[in-house]
Amino acid sequence: MKKRKYTIIIILSILIGTVVIIGLKKYNKPHINVLKAKTDFILTSHELLNQFTENEDIANVKYANKIILTKGTIKNIQINKGKGIITLKGKESTIICELNKSENDKLSKLNKNQIITIKGICSGYLMDVLLMNCIIQKSND
Repeated sequence: MKKRKYTIIIILSILIGTVVIIGLKKYNKPHINVLKAKTDFILTSHELLNQFTENEDIANVKYANKIILTKGTIKNIQINKGKGIITLKGKESTIICELNKSENDKLSKLNKNQIITIKGICSGYLMDVLLMNCIIQKSND
């Protein structure tokens, strides 16, 4: 009985230790510099949205946590809690681009219905495609 009790304690200690180590690694993971990072995929906003609406599971596996460069038409521009957010148009859903704080000063030069190219980290799809830590690459007037 004592042997079984010690075995269970050892197994639980190993599991808890593993969870703590993984959690600390994820918490302390260095931030990706999107500006300098290599682009994994280049797509129009419509192509990206179509892939997520056609098969969300496959698109998540392919694009989640990848650097995406996308070109689309601005639907909305706003600042929420100090972060600039640009929404790109789609047929049914949109691409929500949360800007890197260094990009906020560029918002005043942008307009609705303007075509823009944005680079960011894809966080997946929740009714809309989410791109995080975005950098404005090019804006067409």
